[in-house]
Formats: sequence, C-alpha cells, structure tokens
Amino acid sequence: MALIKCPECQLQVSDKAITCPHCGYPLDTKVIKQQQRKTNKRKRLPNGFGTISELKNQNLRKPFRALVCVGKNFYGKPIYKSLKPETYFKTYNDAYAALLEYHKNPYDLDSDLTVEQLYEKWTDKYFESLSSPSSERTIKSAWNYCSAVYDMRAKDLRARHIKGCMEDGTYVVDGKEKHASPTTKTKIKSLFNLMLDYALEYELVDKNYARTFNLSDDVIKDVKEAKKDHIDFTDEEIKKLWDHLYDTDYVDVILIQCYSGWRPQELGLIELKM
Repeated sequence: MALIKCPECQLQVSDKAITCPHCGYPLDTKVIKQQQRKTNKRKRLPNGFGTISELKNQNLRKPFRALVCVGKNFYGKPIYKSLKPETYFKTYNDAYAALLEYHKNPYDLDSDLTVEQLYEKWTDKYFESLSSPSSERTIKSAWNYCSAVYDMRAKDLRARHIKGCMEDGTYVVDGKEKHASPTTKTKIKSLFNLMLDYALEYELVDKNYARTFNLSDDVIKDVKEAKKDHIDFTDEEIKKLWDHLYDTDYVDVILIQCYSGWRPQELGLIELKM
C-alpha cells in the first residue's frame, strides 16, 4: 500500500481507497459503478410468479415484457406465456403490478376468455374514458340484452350471434320481458364494435365480426320513425310557466329543463349538498 494525493483536496490517501476520506472524491470509479449496479439489482421474483425482462437496444416506448409461468416442461423447466391482454409496459413496476393483479384472479391465457369476461375487462378501461355517466348507463343497458352470449368464448363469437342479441335478446324489467327497441339495437351493435376492437388489439380474437355487417335498412327505418321531433315552447307558453312558478307543481322542473337541456333522469340524479 502506498500514499497518493487526492486530485481534489491534495491531501494524502491510500492508493487502495475507493473515495477520498477527506472530501469524498471518487478515486476508483469502476468499483463505485459495480457497487451501484449491485445496489440497483432487482430482487428475484418468486418461483411460479412469472418473469419481467427489459428489451434493450430497441427504441421501444414500453420496453418491459411480462410473462406468466403456466407450468413446467418434461425437463422441469418453466413454461412462460405472454401476459394478456397487455404484455409490454413502460416501467418495471408497471409490469410487476400487472403480474400481481393477474395472480389475484388468474385467467386462461390461451385467449379463451368468455364474452362476459371480455366485457368486464373492456369496460374497466373504457368507462374511465367516458365523461358522462349516461354514456356508461347506455352501454350497461345494451349489455343486458346479450345474456345469450355471456358464456361463449370470445374467439367463437360470430356476426350471427351478435345479430341474435339484437333481434332476439330479452331483458326482464319489473317482471316483464322486454325486447330491444330499434335504438337499443344500434347500441348493441356499437357495443360489440368497440369491445371487439379492444379484443382484436390485445390479440384475444382473430377478427372483429361486429364490423363485418351493417345495420339493416329495417332497423335504420325503425330508428328514424321512433325519433320524436322536439316541439319548442312559444314565448307565450314560457311566460305562462314563469307566471305559475310558485303555485303549480313541477313547473320549476320544466323551466330548469328548458334552460339547461338536462333530461329528467339526469336532473333527478343530481346530488344536493349543504
């Protein structure tokens, strides 16, 4: 061992020192980098949990790939499959969180999700993008008429099944069986359009069969006939409403709708806070 001068503070230090004990100047950057790499090394994932790998030397927006262990081969080595519906993530922590969520409620990774499971996964993501609660209620209402396909595998769904939901789907309300109205039929078609777009993006189905057909002329005609034209209040009628604001029930509700455009259901769902 010999004494050398620190390049920073000029005081004597051992030539074996990694950093200067006087000023902290790094003397052996190679050792420091090795120590940093050891410190930053991630802990090994539990056996059977899965694996997360970083795809380097590629300009990827989501470089971390999550794989799930689905068993072992003849030689006892683990068999991995890509996590679905999302395999690639921006950060290691995002990939770990997705694996953790999968293990809370494991599902078949062979694209054998049922239509109902697909609906739950799609709506979890899609409903977050909606700005209006009424849009969410519209989707849920249309979905109620699709019970015939709930237990089907999503990859077995075909155009005839979707048309069957539109034409023959029923929903029991207050003990009475309802069939889909012309407007609801268009909502069912739209629901499957969007849901199967999601399934196709994540390789859960091979084709979006909802987009292989258009609404029939009869449905379009029925929708147009079912629409009711709005009839505006005249100035005289509006004045009469204001004149009877305090002596006639529900006049205030009608006036609120005239000036706000809210539907009765939307108005009724507004929370009052003191």
